Amino acid sequence: MTFTASGIIGPWFKAGSMRIRPYAIIGGGLMRSTIEEFATVNWKSSQNKGVVDAGGGLLWLFTRNVGLRVDARYRMGVGENDSDDGWGMLDKWNFLRFSAGLALAF
Repeated sequence: MTFTASGIIGPWFKAGSMRIRPYAIIGGGLMRSTIEEFATVNWKSSQNKGVVDAGGGLLWLFTRNVGLRVDARYRMGVGENDSDDGWGMLDKWNFLRFSAGLALAF
């Protein structure tokens, strides 16, 4: 489960009635690592970790309101660790995520 906000940068290209948007994305927020942590919903720092993500993708609208989206993001966990300063990147929380799905535009 993640609670993040992201900024998207990318131009729209028009090809007939289709619109295509390649984009770059960067964001951050909070993430939980396991399904067991959903039993209680609270903002304790032991259950939520900071996360920063960066990546890119492609949005293809083949009609005015319906299309497909593919996305790849690298997520990096941040927070308390065992280093001398106590804060930094969390090695076990870094991963690459791919997604694809239906896109509805309003």
